[in-house]
Formats: sequence, structure tokens, C-alpha cells
Amino acid sequence: MRYPIPGLKFFFLLIIATGIIPAAASGQIANHLVISQVFGGGGTSAGLYTNDFVELYNPTSNPVSLTGWSVQYALGPTAIWLVTNLSGTVPANSYFLIKMGSTDPSTGAIMPTPDLTGLTNMSSVNFKVGLVNSTTQFAVTNPSAACVDFVGVGAANGFEGAGAAPAGTNSLSLLRQANATATAVSMAAGSADAHAGNGNDAGNNATDFVTQSSILARNSSVVVVLSSRVCGPHNREAVLRSTGR
Repeated sequence: MRYPIPGLKFFFLLIIATGIIPAAASGQIANHLVISQVFGGGGTSAGLYTNDFVELYNPTSNPVSLTGWSVQYALGPTAIWLVTNLSGTVPANSYFLIKMGSTDPSTGAIMPTPDLTGLTNMSSVNFKVGLVNSTTQFAVTNPSAACVDFVGVGAANGFEGAGAAPAGTNSLSLLRQANATATAVSMAAGSADAHAGNGNDAGNNATDFVTQSSILARNSSVVVVLSSRVCGPHNREAVLRSTGR
């Protein structure tokens, strides 16, 4: 085989010799904003947050403006969408926290400072959330094709790919994987993939999300610093940094 591009031969020999595919070649990390975490059990338990929330993640190297965008929510079996208009900017390799409604605002732990506040009370079990680059309200059961990102949870009748993400509970969030091999265990606080970002997007809600009891809401002060070198089974090295917001 000829390798007209310098270094390409070494690239293939590296894969053959080590079995490691560099992250840039995996094809799983999104090149757009994604829904990184959703939680609908706000105000139901003293050990969890007072409010529901939707968390976004920007896996790209450029900030993204949310002007003219919205987050839209519906119960799993319905086509009745509630719209939260967005504003602000999601920094590169960072998060954006949208505080939503609450079953009981006096119950639970106070959330980190949200980047934006909405009013929608969310289900914790079966629901749909779309990240949309417009504020036009949806009126169909599955608008995923019209969304920048979309997640259907539990018995939702709309989702990306072959199936919905697992059903949540009052004590579980739905958390997007950091990479294709991440699990609920590796994504838990203090574990290997906990600070590796949440950019994995194979276009299939059933496999892109895990349920998570170690719930941590993150706002735009939290930045994921990814190294460019190949390292370990998950191909990327990450350090979580807070700017002190």
C-alpha cells in the first residue's frame, strides 16, 4: 500500500501495533453543541438539587452564541412543547446550565449559579428535550431532525437513532457519554471519564446516554481541557478547570 500523505503510514502502523484509535479518528465526538445532561427530579429529595435542569456542552474549540435559540420540552407521549428561549454564549469546551422548574423549591441542594433560568417543570421519567437554533414552537411528536441536538427518554415517542435513552427517576439524571466506551461507572464523580467532557454523539439516544446517580450540574465556569496526545483506553486526557464563577 502506498501512503501519499506524509505520516499516514505511521498512523496505520500505530493502530495495528497498539489497537488505539486516536480520538480525532473515532468519529464519535460531536462538532456542535449537545445536550450533555438532563434532570427532572428537582425538589423531590433533600440529597439532590432543588430544581430540574438542562445542561449543554460545547465540544468545539470556538464559543457558540445562543441568541435566537431555544430549549423545547415535552412529555414522552405528547406533541405539546414548552419553549425556553435562550441567550448568552457557551464557551469552547465548556458547559451551559439552564435551571428549570421544581416540585418543591424548599427541598434539595442549591444548584450552581445557572447561566439561564426557565420555568418548565420536567418529568423525571419519560420526556423529550430538543436544542433548537430557532424559537419556533414544535407541534410534532418527533422533531429531532430539526434540532441541533435531541434526546428522548424512557417511553418517549421521539428520539435520535434506534431508541430512546434509559428512563430516569427522581434520583437519576440522563448523562451523555464522554466517549464511545464510557459507562455510568466511568462517568461518575471521581472516575476516569468524569471530567472528559460530554461530547460523544453517535446519533443514537439509546447508547449515547447513561443514567447517573452521581449528579453534578455544571455551568459555563467549568472548562474541560483536553490534551492532543493519545493516552490510555479512552484516547484523551482531560482536566476540569473552574474559572471561579
